[in-house]
Amino acid sequence: MVLAIAAPVWLVSFDANGQVVATVIVALIALSVLVDAVRIPGSSSVVLQRIFPLTIGVGDAKEAHYEVRSSWPAALKVSITQQLPASISETDGPADVMPLTDREALVIPTTITGKVRGSFKLGPVALTIPGPWGLAKRSILYNPADTITVVPSIVGAGRYRLLA
Repeated sequence: MVLAIAAPVWLVSFDANGQVVATVIVALIALSVLVDAVRIPGSSSVVLQRIFPLTIGVGDAKEAHYEVRSSWPAALKVSITQQLPASISETDGPADVMPLTDREALVIPTTITGKVRGSFKLGPVALTIPGPWGLAKRSILYNPADTITVVPSIVGAGRYRLLA
């Protein structure tokens, strides 16, 4: 985006005056990107927690969610990217960009489905926050140590009768 803004400036830089104008404009664009980057909170101001069930059946769908809290004094827009193990699939995942107001928890629901039996470590979660002007982004990587166990499904077991 910054290059798209700066590219037409170089068209006017064919003489000495144009070069000065182009250099000043590019310096202002660079300063704007720097100011935008400084106005993005760091990892100490935003906390993400993943709340998934401890166990799930093969083929069963369960509700899970993320909680994001911010102590940053301004409203933010965030997006979540996650690397789940191949034994879990996620449907109805987080939206691309979600608003986060200061000092309120953002609850992001999702639905997960177990695919392969076993105990698996859930992967890292990245929280991406664009700057207020959209010129810069910061990604914060969280590595929670949570795991999930995929067990055989017992959903269909209720239709069978126990024999005495």
